[in-house]
Amino acid sequence: MANTLSHGGIERIDVSKIDPNPLASRLEQPNLAELSVSFRSQGQLAPIKVRINPKNPGRYQLIYGQRRLIAAQSLGWDRISAEIVKASDEEMLTSALTENLERENYTDYEVAVILRRLHEDFHKSINQIAVILGKSDAYVSQHLTMTSMFDFPSIDTTDATNVLKQLSERQARILLRVADPAERLHLAKICVTEKLGVAQCERFIGHPREVVAHEEGRRMQNWRTTRVKAEQRMTQIVYETLDGLERKDIRPLVAHRLQDSFTLFDDFPPRDLLDYQGAMDHNLSVLRQSDEIRLSHNKLKIHIFGRFAYVTFFVSYQIHYASKWHALRSRVTFVFARKNDDWYIVHEHWSPLRSENDVEPDELEPRAREPHQVIEGATSSSSHWSMFALPSSGHE
Repeated sequence: MANTLSHGGIERIDVSKIDPNPLASRLEQPNLAELSVSFRSQGQLAPIKVRINPKNPGRYQLIYGQRRLIAAQSLGWDRISAEIVKASDEEMLTSALTENLERENYTDYEVAVILRRLHEDFHKSINQIAVILGKSDAYVSQHLTMTSMFDFPSIDTTDATNVLKQLSERQARILLRVADPAERLHLAKICVTEKLGVAQCERFIGHPREVVAHEEGRRMQNWRTTRVKAEQRMTQIVYETLDGLERKDIRPLVAHRLQDSFTLFDDFPPRDLLDYQGAMDHNLSVLRQSDEIRLSHNKLKIHIFGRFAYVTFFVSYQIHYASKWHALRSRVTFVFARKNDDWYIVHEHWSPLRSENDVEPDELEPRAREPHQVIEGATSSSSHWSMFALPSSGHE
């Protein structure tokens, strides 16, 4: 029969007898390097808080202090200082939340998940939660909204949760301006991948729900004409860029990318954020290692917000590589900026999609390069790329 533990004050208890908080565990393993150093040099300065496990009286349940507990375990400690209290599930949840809010240990999404539990499982109103935490009603409401911004049948829950873990509540608020949930998730991934701050996210997303022009008559007609011309120009740039990749001619990339601010996140390894120079080197490397490329695209959508715009579309492509054809598909976003009365690409984001017959780009193993030919670049604005060494492909 298991021993029954007693309540009372601060004690040294066995680390092995402490179970995690079932209501408010951290979603991500915290970074404990600094805390471990402190534990090693100064010892444990503050106790953790636990309660007797209601389902197993011979064990404890952690209320808060997960970082301290994990640090103690990593250092091989057998016992840890803990305050043992009586607490209901609701008290356990609110105590963990208020303690970690004070210490700023939780991410915004972790806070949002706990608030949602208080709201749904314990039937607390937004105002009641705000009073408990000493926060405003708006703070609680905005965090609750964050948890449901991707609650749609068409969206993979795991995929969405992985993104939400890395977003701040402010970023989530900005992304909620995008009406289409799939588009919202796609843009959220870009914000996370590129580590965009709140201000950068604001500039990137803009205000898609706002009506750009309200006046009737000539001004509205002029705006429509300008918009149509912009859409036609960006469509042309997408076509020329994809056509250039298919023909293994990177002159369109040089012509349409804004060199001083361009970045690329590609679906081919190393899948790092690349600047203009790194992107051009990367594109050349991929093209050199491919015998032939066939591209097609569909579902092109253009979203214009003043001097910025983004274009989304799907690309299906076949690559003849190492004597075999490989099928790949990607969802692509081109971010455009208007400069000197023309549109230029400032960012490309290629997100690989996979079906049963597809392969991932990193499954295409490197092989020896074939003899190459020289293709001259026709773009005077970039003398650095006046000559491109590409492999023969029979597409001249």
